[in-house]
Amino acid sequence: MINPYQVKTEFTVWEASAAILGIKRNHSDDFPEIHLVAIELIRSIERGQLKAKRLVPLGRYVNITMSNGMQSDIDGLYFAAIQKADLLAWCESKDVKPPLLFPENYTSHKPVESTREQTIQALEDQSADKSIQSALREAGRVNAKRQHLDRTTHHHQAKETARRLWLEGDRRQHSAMATDLLEMPAFRNLNKDRLLGDLKDVATQLKRPDLIRGIKKLPG
Repeated sequence: MINPYQVKTEFTVWEASAAILGIKRNHSDDFPEIHLVAIELIRSIERGQLKAKRLVPLGRYVNITMSNGMQSDIDGLYFAAIQKADLLAWCESKDVKPPLLFPENYTSHKPVESTREQTIQALEDQSADKSIQSALREAGRVNAKRQHLDRTTHHHQAKETARRLWLEGDRRQHSAMATDLLEMPAFRNLNKDRLLGDLKDVATQLKRPDLIRGIKKLPG
């Protein structure tokens, strides 16, 4: 059977989607079926991942009428022109090699229709993988932010604990205070250098240089 795409050097998004799905005709009734692949192609064009020449002005929609009388306005990018080499490279990047575009990978007796569901599934799986990866990255960002807020809160609590103890007459210097605070379960994961700096600040605010180890008390 003749492969109509074998002689083409340029495809519209519409034609490329049909070729990927194994559809040989160019008919508006196929719009519902090619829509999924066409949207993926259009997104790749918009992201700069697939080169294409716009043939319909930006923002312009095209009205199509199907044989049942239903009409749809579709993005003009459906008719953007893609060079065959760029389309083949895009397919390979998606790990999809439809037989109408890669006939050398298939024997002549293998039916084109049998690979259509596999092609759609591959594109859907890849989109799902991207969604999962995006969700994992977002979860990582949220977790890191939560941990940062937790550490900041605990550092504040440690400072206030030291302030209260010193105001109540505790005479431990800031280094000893930091060591003892870090042994408490609530403050075990705090950064010691940061805590030492925080306690120095508290002692300075209290005008108690004698609580800062390394600073000699001036004679009165």
